[in-house]
Order: sequence, then C-alpha cells, then structure tokens
Amino acid sequence: MKMVRITSMRVLAIILLVIVPRYTEAQTASVTLGVTTRTGTTGLPFVIAEKKGFFKSEGLNGVVVVMQN
Repeated sequence: MKMVRITSMRVLAIILLVIVPRYTEAQTASVTLGVTTRTGTTGLPFVIAEKKGFFKSEGLNGVVVVMQN
C-alpha cells in the first residue's frame, strides 16, 4: 500500500512538472499602448516594436492605439 502511494505521488509530480510550465508559457499579457500619433517621435518606437514583433518575443500581446490629445 505504501509503495503504491509513493509511486502515485511520483507520477503526479512528473505530470505537474510537464503540464504546468507549458500552461504558464502559453499565457500572454495583453498591453494596450496609447499614443497621440503613429509617426511622432514618442509613438514611433512603439509602432516599430509592434510591427517587428518585439512584444510577442517577450510574451506580450502589445497593441498600439492612436488617441486624441
């Protein structure tokens, strides 16, 4: 009985070590960036980062939104 409990605990630990990291990696944080213009000196780096995929490489779902000032 004790051997079955130890074996089942080891199997559960292995399953958790395999599944949990994959689940946490799949989640991406959503970030909305508000800029006044897409071509200005303050907003252009964010637009370039969005187009080149820099946000996605860091695990972020970045969206650049133009807002009125």
